[in-house]
Amino acid sequence: MAIGRQYRIAFHGTMHIRSDNERNIQMKNLFTLLKDIACIFVKFIENHPTAASDGIETRALTKRFTLDNVAKTAFGVDGKAFESYEDISDFNKLVDQFLKPGTVQSIFIALTQIFPGIVNLASLSVVKPEVESKLIEIISDVLKHRRANNVEASDYLQFLIELSKAKHFGDTEITAHASTFFLDGYETSSLTLSFLLFNLAQNPEYQNKIREEIKKYELENKGQLTYDALHEMPWLNACLYESLRVTPVADVLTKRCNEPFEYTATTSDFKKMSVKLIPGDVVVLPYAMTTEDPNYFESPKKFTPERMFSKDSFIKGTFHPFSDGPRACIVKMFEVLLATFIVLLVLWYKIRSYYWVNRGVPGPKPWPIVGNLAEHLFGRKTIGQVITEIYQKYDEYPFVGIFRATSPCLLVRDPEFVNRILVKDHKSFYNNDFNIDKKKDPLFGQNPFVLRNQEWRDTRHMLTPGFTGGKMKDIYPLIVGVAAKLVKFVENNPSVEADGVNARELTRRFTLDNVAIAAFGIDGKSFESEEISEFMELANRILTPGSLNGILQQLTTVLPILRIALSVKMVPKDAEHRLIEIVTQVVNHRASSNLKINDYFEFILQIAKEKGLSNTDIAAHATTFFLDGYESSSNVMTSLLMNLAVNPTYQKKIRDEIKTVEENNNGITYETIFELKWLDACLNETLRFTPLFDIMVKTCTQPFQYTPDSSDFKKITVKLYPGDTVILPYSLLMNDEKYVVNPKEFLPERMLGKADSNRSIFFPFGNGPRTCIGQRFGIMQIKQGVAELIKHFDISLSPKFRYPPKLIPLNFLNEIQGGVWLRFKKIGN
Repeated sequence: MAIGRQYRIAFHGTMHIRSDNERNIQMKNLFTLLKDIACIFVKFIENHPTAASDGIETRALTKRFTLDNVAKTAFGVDGKAFESYEDISDFNKLVDQFLKPGTVQSIFIALTQIFPGIVNLASLSVVKPEVESKLIEIISDVLKHRRANNVEASDYLQFLIELSKAKHFGDTEITAHASTFFLDGYETSSLTLSFLLFNLAQNPEYQNKIREEIKKYELENKGQLTYDALHEMPWLNACLYESLRVTPVADVLTKRCNEPFEYTATTSDFKKMSVKLIPGDVVVLPYAMTTEDPNYFESPKKFTPERMFSKDSFIKGTFHPFSDGPRACIVKMFEVLLATFIVLLVLWYKIRSYYWVNRGVPGPKPWPIVGNLAEHLFGRKTIGQVITEIYQKYDEYPFVGIFRATSPCLLVRDPEFVNRILVKDHKSFYNNDFNIDKKKDPLFGQNPFVLRNQEWRDTRHMLTPGFTGGKMKDIYPLIVGVAAKLVKFVENNPSVEADGVNARELTRRFTLDNVAIAAFGIDGKSFESEEISEFMELANRILTPGSLNGILQQLTTVLPILRIALSVKMVPKDAEHRLIEIVTQVVNHRASSNLKINDYFEFILQIAKEKGLSNTDIAAHATTFFLDGYESSSNVMTSLLMNLAVNPTYQKKIRDEIKTVEENNNGITYETIFELKWLDACLNETLRFTPLFDIMVKTCTQPFQYTPDSSDFKKITVKLYPGDTVILPYSLLMNDEKYVVNPKEFLPERMLGKADSNRSIFFPFGNGPRTCIGQRFGIMQIKQGVAELIKHFDISLSPKFRYPPKLIPLNFLNEIQGGVWLRFKKIGN
């Protein structure tokens, strides 16, 4: 059935379908999408060559804005309306064809206004066939992509996808309903918005009132622009509704009688007469005339928003910009959201950049949308490189106010302030700035790193016994076995002494097998072949650097709103299902065989019995161990091998140390692996010299004030409130010449017995109550793997590897581009 006819589907069915979605909660979801587009809109105006001189044709401007909004929310595509000042996008051209039909269609539409019955007689569609086909094609492509990649988004199209499953309708019906939303949200909204901007330009005093209102809201809510803000600003809303009255989008509303009806005037304003209507009769409601009638509105030609503060007292039937009653426009909230939001954005951005200035905190001026992290968002620099430039520029200040996209963050430069945040005043900052929806991401959602408040405390308390020295000692023999496989794998590699091997992939195989056997109770089979195993392929689905999921993970740390807008999951749906399946198989096998093994999985099984946990819960806690012990440990181990290859002197020190320990203890044991002082020093220096991550981000949980005591910094004070975000520049502090001598040199000597001396600048595993609970396991497996490799091989850089290396800009952890290629030369007995 054609889209044009689908658009004329019975009212009650369509109204029920759509009104379920266009309520307050759905508008909040759409708000996250509109926010980014509105920011682009503001930037488009700022950079427009004639914005401040001849001006811009606002009708065309607002069409670009509403086009991008409805394209994204209704069709799930980028309308690309702001890519050029002159040309219009392909989607815009399609819209023009949709809203400006050809000659035959235009005549048909005109005739239906005079002869309504022609609609049922003619077979001609309002929408041209080629336009209809293109719309269905666009929707079909988006649907295929979402279904193939398990993509879920918080938009109107996603609602229709879910609805189609329940109501059993196809892609054509989805396109029809998306087109309905599109028509309602594009043309009328852009017209409403252009009229509002016109009226505010004519009456600048109301611009000032809205601006002051925004300032007040900013101070009360720490500058956060939220959906609720749109409804909490009386002047902004009053101006919108007065604009709808003074410059209405439509003049009349036409209704058709569907059952006998009689009316007699009751007010003294009219003659006492009656009218009888029968089904089929048509009535015209002159909306624009009643809003300009002095009988109902004082000085109706004057733009007076004040009158809207009491609009509920207006005479019924005189002011209904979105109609009224059961057939009121169900996209009313969307249109109000669009219009008020863009006005708010235009005025708000001029104030937003003063967030830190108003608090007396120094910092660089933010750019709209991207804040101070543009070069990272565009993939030109790592987050550490961008933060370094700011850190160095404000050398004399204890803290710097910056913007992570549109969100203000405090960059902390004072080590004592860092210590207060992590340790002394931990209760004021006990949450990490990482929000996860446990319902959407059930496996990663139970990781202590992302849990908040009491839930974090309870989970950490429950899992901590699984990481004690005693438990690690039980697991150690498993790691020894995997390390032996690692050595054998390197020995049998044909290119190990020529081009070398990629140490990044090598260490991944090692840590993957460790966590597979310890956390899931299975053999990861990483060393059986040069090909990657099924379990490694599963791991790559979650954590591979440079993958779409990996890039999205990093972008959501800079633009947290994306995690909600795009429904980004740390563990993709297919990987989640497979992990739960593996856990279920292992649980069933151990139960049926009455098998007990001293590994982490057995520890989780005991907890599950005590607390009644499901297999999904077991999989979640096993995944926590997996994520903590796989990617980060292999990354650090790779960097350690690289640093030792560049500095062979320390290889010899470690090798001699291992020989001495083995002679005195009949081999390396769990206790002695932690007594290898040079290996320990080289590991800690690696964590400083080539850090795993650059920053740690915390959220303020209760009011806090800080003034530096150190003479190294200017004496300024900052007040933080719940919800404020602080950035701890870990990699910069421990590479600052103020605190570390010759920071650009790899000098393990500095770490001999001193790694714990200054936790304010050196905290590779965090510090205080939220220190990483898996660090003991991570250190154990890294040391065991490196000790075995150093014992058997002389390690050097391969000609394939360029040193110093470059990092991948958009990655959650610091990741070296192209891998780390090393040669392993077998040492004779």
